Amino acid sequence: MMRTLLKTFLILCLVPVLILASLSLFIRTKSFKTWLAHKVSSAASNTLTADLSIGAIDGDFFRRLELSNVVLTLHGDSILSVPKIAVAWSPKYLLQRQIRVDSLHIDSPQFRLYQMADSSWVFRHLLAVDSSRQEKASGQGGGFKWTIIASSISIHDAAAVISSANLFIPNAVQHFNLAAGMRYSPKGIDFDLENLGLQTSTPDFELKKLTCKFTKNDSGMGLS
Repeated sequence: MMRTLLKTFLILCLVPVLILASLSLFIRTKSFKTWLAHKVSSAASNTLTADLSIGAIDGDFFRRLELSNVVLTLHGDSILSVPKIAVAWSPKYLLQRQIRVDSLHIDSPQFRLYQMADSSWVFRHLLAVDSSRQEKASGQGGGFKWTIIASSISIHDAAAVISSANLFIPNAVQHFNLAAGMRYSPKGIDFDLENLGLQTSTPDFELKKLTCKFTKNDSGMGLS
């Protein structure tokens, strides 16, 4: 009798372990990642006025995630394409109400920016805003209570084609490179720009390197 109860207990303990192990293996399969890429694309497209497509999602999901061939399309025009976005994060800090991103790398993003008929920029029209939900959220107040720490943010070799009637706005931006880190909390935000470089054309301009630190808290804002 005791042996039977012990075997039953061991089986009951083993079943959830096997389920978790099987789930861990399943989410690493190509079929799951393809399904997830489609679901994420569909969910994002429902939130945006534009269509988002993700070619592939890779990584173990617990510490590392990589998106490939990310394309954002509005009215048939591609306004953003990114060959690769890689994120490494530490999920254990979620229990402390912290989102810790060890690294966020965006490789060679290509933008197409233009002004609409009312002179507003295209990116202002990407979100499908629900006015009733927005009013409800603003009435509740309180803000975002979590802390976000991104130790390493990098953008490599970004470029943009820009259409604007303003002669002071360049027609194109090339070789945009950024390295930064940031920390956000309900008490304030710290942004450390380690490096920013870019080139523009028409008018021509080159920024080889810019570094600065921005701080905003209850005491005010600071830039150094």
